[in-house]
Amino acid sequence: MTENCEIKEFQIAQDLALPTVQLGVVGTLTCAQPCVTYNGVEYCEPGAYSVQENCEIIEFQIARPELCRRCNLAW
Repeated sequence: MTENCEIKEFQIAQDLALPTVQLGVVGTLTCAQPCVTYNGVEYCEPGAYSVQENCEIIEFQIARPELCRRCNLAW
């Protein structure tokens, strides 16, 4: 007596990507304040940033007003 052996493959579809939290602008650089501190980290360049913390991706921006282009700063 022979039994029919079958191998069945199962796939469980699950999105394992970390959730993303978008905070928008969290600080603005100025000539008087060329760096801002957010969540214990100092940022001295304008732009978009993302950090991973507590099983989430946190996205935020550091802004720069147009008037600050006259400053003698690297940005």
